[in-house]
Amino acid sequence: MNAGAQVSINEPDCDGYTALQRFILLNDIVSVKFILGQPNVDIEKPAMEMRTPLFLCAERSYVHIARELLRCGAYLHTCDADGTTVLIACAIDPAVADSPTTGDTIRNLIFWLQAGADVEVPDGQCQWRPLHFAACGRYGTGSAVVELFLRYGAN
Repeated sequence: MNAGAQVSINEPDCDGYTALQRFILLNDIVSVKFILGQPNVDIEKPAMEMRTPLFLCAERSYVHIARELLRCGAYLHTCDADGTTVLIACAIDPAVADSPTTGDTIRNLIFWLQAGADVEVPDGQCQWRPLHFAACGRYGTGSAVVELFLRYGAN
């Protein structure tokens, strides 16, 4: 008897995460690439609070995995249940305020902006745009993020 024969690759585990989402959380690019190569994998299946695999990458600054998801056709303009976009997810990640340098933050944001993330889409709660989050220091210190958003069309 093959006990695993009826399990779908998109079925969530006991915590509510699919294999793809779990490997993203583990920052395991090798396993993510393997899963993305499997037939019928759902790259848009949301986890808790409607966070898609791409959104999970944005809030953790995993651009190396996000690049693979986008290459496979992931929807860039994803948001969570609260209307938080990928650009704003970069700002509200607690790790951003604690550890990355401004250079890391800029490189991360440039990735999303060059991929086509819209700098003028507000979040779903306060209607703040990424520029608002930058102005209050949520992306880290310095005016470099403000300047970056202005360069990419922030109003």
